Parts: sequence; structure tokens; C-alpha cells
Amino acid sequence: MAGTVPVNFTDRSAFWMAVVDLFALQRPEQEQDIVNESSGSVGLRDSALSRNVQFMGRISLAWQILTNGAMAAKVQNLLDSPPALPVAPATPAPKPAPVAKPLRNDAVSLLATLQREGRLIDFLKEPIDQYSDAQVGAAVRDIHRDCGQVIERQFGLRPVLDQAEGSPVTLGASARTGRIRLSGNVSDNPPASGTLVHHGWQTTKCDLPVWTGDAESAAVVAPAEVEVR
Repeated sequence: MAGTVPVNFTDRSAFWMAVVDLFALQRPEQEQDIVNESSGSVGLRDSALSRNVQFMGRISLAWQILTNGAMAAKVQNLLDSPPALPVAPATPAPKPAPVAKPLRNDAVSLLATLQREGRLIDFLKEPIDQYSDAQVGAAVRDIHRDCGQVIERQFGLRPVLDQAEGSPVTLGASARTGRIRLSGNVSDNPPASGTLVHHGWQTTKCDLPVWTGDAESAAVVAPAEVEVR
């Protein structure tokens, strides 16, 4: 045919398969891509046009494919590689809810227990200058016993080094750990041995009481006592 541009298909069967594909298009966006190719505005889609391309319009497109090699190549490319559908943005993961701080610290609960069972806070806050050593000693005896029972029940304290004070100690690698504190003639090189001055203490458990009060009494170590008459 005079005045036509050779079709850019490898053979005639490929061309007619492309024409059949053109008439059988199911996706409006792909159809509109081809319409835009014919008008020279690639990638611009109009949803109204893409839903209303008529049969004669498809005939016109088929003719352009037959007579225009560049147009045929673009149509072939669209049929081989359909435009990708838009990907919805990923929904960000919800932020974890902040962990609520407990109303009462365990240290306050421990103080409350020592005060309740051993009257420790009363003793420490009481001026003792006016008392004799005998009077202080008599008061300390009960506080010592009762508070010692609280500490043993809740923490089960045991010596870090279970040996007599004043005995020799072989240190080795443990000399620089938190289990042992060095004193005396300490150098940069870890000493091999030393003399035990204090055996230290370590807990074997931690059974603090569970507090069940309200926010108003969270800071109370010992409630005020009022006698009703």
C-alpha cells in the first residue's frame, strides 16, 4: 500500500494477534494508554474517555497500528508490559502504649515494713543525745531483732565470701569484679591474694510486700495514728 510505513511486528500473525488483543481489552486504563499513544500524549489518562471508547475508535486504532510502525511498537510494548497498578501506602504500625509507672516504689514499701515491724524510722528520727548509753542500748536491742527478721524474711542475706574475717583470700580474676572491693596497697596489676576485712552481703531472694493502697497514700511510710475518745 503506497504511503504506508512498514508495521513494526515480526510477522503478520503477531500483528493480527495484537489487533485481537486490542478489541478484547478488559482494563480501561490499558485501553486509555493506547488512545493516548495515538494522540501523542503518553501516560495521560482520562477516566471518562477510557470508559467510552467506541467500536469505530478501535477500528481507527487498528488502522494506525497497521500503517504506523512507531505506533505499532508502542502498542506492542503496552500489551507486553501493562501499566502497574498504584500500590497503597503501608499502614504504619501503631505505637505501643506507654507503660504506666507504679504508684508506689518498692523502696517505700520496704521502709514501711521496717517501720511497722521494727520501728526503725522512729528510732532514726528520734534525737538520742539526751538518753544514756544504757537507754539507747535497750531500745536498739528490740529494733535490731525485729528489723533483722524483716531483712532475712524478704532478702535472705548471705555472705559474699563465706569465710572468717581476717583469713587469707585468693583473688585471681575476681579481684576486679563487683563482688570484691579492694583496699590498702592497690596497684594497676590485679593482686593474687589479700586478707578478708569484711565478708560482704548478697541477697538470695527478693520478696517485697505487694502494696494495694491508693494514689493518696502511695508516699506514706507510716500513717499518722489518732486515738479516738
